[in-house]
Formats: sequence, structure tokens, C-alpha cells
Amino acid sequence: MLVNLILMIKKIILDGIKEKTNRLSFSQNKDSYNKLPLGDSAIILA
Repeated sequence: MLVNLILMIKKIILDGIKEKTNRLSFSQNKDSYNKLPLGDSAIILA
């Protein structure tokens, strides 16, 4: 399943990453964009 998080204000589209626990994440623990803005509106496209 393809899931994207779209942050219109920042002009960023992040791909969803399925974890081993069947949870979905939009950033990895290391070496990725992990500064998601708190309180900004976003669109989840699935």
C-alpha cells in the first residue's frame, strides 16, 4: 500500500514506511528528514 504525507506549506511529500510492527512512519530514526512541523496541516494520501 502506498501512503504519502503531503505538507503543502513546506512543499514536501513524504513516503510512508511500513515498520515491522505494522505501524506506518513518515521518518526513519536516522539519516532522513525528521523535522516534521508540529501544528501544521497535512494531507494523508492512501
